[in-house]
Amino acid sequence: MKSIKQSGISVQDDKTGKRLFFRQEIFELPEFYFVKHVAVQTFALPDGSEGRWESVYEENRTILVAALTGQGNLVLVQQFRFPTHDTYLELPGGGANKGEPMELTARRELLEETGYTTPDKRLPFLLQGPLYSGGTNGRFYLFAALNCSKAHRPKRDAMEKFAGMKTVIIHPHAILKNIYQGNPRCARYDPILLAALVVMHAMGMTSLAP
Repeated sequence: MKSIKQSGISVQDDKTGKRLFFRQEIFELPEFYFVKHVAVQTFALPDGSEGRWESVYEENRTILVAALTGQGNLVLVQQFRFPTHDTYLELPGGGANKGEPMELTARRELLEETGYTTPDKRLPFLLQGPLYSGGTNGRFYLFAALNCSKAHRPKRDAMEKFAGMKTVIIHPHAILKNIYQGNPRCARYDPILLAALVVMHAMGMTSLAP
C-alpha cells in the first residue's frame, strides 16, 4: 500500500455553522482489482485524542439507468452481491469509460446488461447522490430511458455471468405491493431503485398504480 496524495480539508457544517478540519491521505492498492484506492481521514476530537476514518476512494463515476418499456414495466437486473452474500434487484449501470459522456455510459450499460435500448435521442437526468456516504466518496448519476425494447441478448462480462445476473421485467406497482405487504423480497430491492421510482413518479414518467 503506497501513499499517493495528502491534503488538508476544511468544510462547514450546514447545521451548526462550525468549520471542520481534517487531514486526508490517499493510498493506492495496486494488487486489488475493484478497490484501487483507500482514503484515510484523521482529525482532532474534542477530548484531544485523534479520530480516524477509512473509506474506499473512488475516482470513477457510477452511472445508473431507470429503464421503462412502452408498457410501463421496469427493466432491471438481478444478481448476487459478494459483500452481503445475497441477491438483489437493481438498476442496470456501471462505471464510465475514460472520456465517455455519462449519457452514453447509461445507454451502453443498459444494452450490455439487459439487451434493451431506447429509440429516444436524449435520456432525462433524474438525480445524483452518494453511493454510501459512510464508506466511500463515490457518487451515482441516474438517468431515465423511456420506450425501451429488447434489441438483442445481453453481452455480460465474466464476473456478471458468475454472479448470475439476469434481466427482470416488473411493473413499479408490483414492487410497491411487495413493500406494503411486508414481503421479505423487498429487503432485496436496491435503495436507489426505490428512489428512482419516487422521482420518476413525481416527474410523470411512470404510474405507481396497478
